[in-house]
Amino acid sequence: NFFDRAYLIGSAGTVLGTYRKTHLGGDEATWATPGDHRCEVISDPALGRVAMMISDEVWSPEVSRCLALAGAEVVLHPADWDILEAGEMAATERATENRFHLVSVNRLDSPGRLGSQTTLAGEYIGGEPIPLMRYGQGIWCRYGVEEQVIVELPRRQAHCKMMGDHLDVLKKRAPALYSVCCKPKEELYGWRQMSPDLQLGKQLELPRQHQHCR
Repeated sequence: NFFDRAYLIGSAGTVLGTYRKTHLGGDEATWATPGDHRCEVISDPALGRVAMMISDEVWSPEVSRCLALAGAEVVLHPADWDILEAGEMAATERATENRFHLVSVNRLDSPGRLGSQTTLAGEYIGGEPIPLMRYGQGIWCRYGVEEQVIVELPRRQAHCKMMGDHLDVLKKRAPALYSVCCKPKEELYGWRQMSPDLQLGKQLELPRQHQHCR
């Protein structure tokens, strides 16, 4: 089998951890086998608590939320962004709503024409304007330029999950209500099932029970 796999290499050159991409996208499904478990959080004295996700998994909120719940302080994210919004919107949202540092390393010739990006977890200090309170700070490399940007990632920020005075993004949850999140995809309420042979823009006939959706 073939996998889309990421490796975490330590300062001594040893492999600290690996991750097989679980949420395949686009043409990947034609050659790759999805991984069968999320990335384990790796504790390293020099790096802190680190996890990984790959490429367009940044669009799947559950991936990032599970890593945050597992205690990741930094999420390393090898990326291949095809649109600008992947970095400026999706990556920023994932880091902000989970309050971890997200280090997205993009290829130089990315179709999305966006450089690598580090989104800081941020730290709520009280009395901030809402934009500063809610949205993470991003630091970018220039698109198409081979450069290194050194960014300090304070570990304490990833332990402050507050987004305002009353919202802890992890503790203010009600897991007992979320069983629907674990329903198999075949049981979801959605008649329009996408498949590789489905042409975009093709008009589909709605099932009888969904005729009112026209």
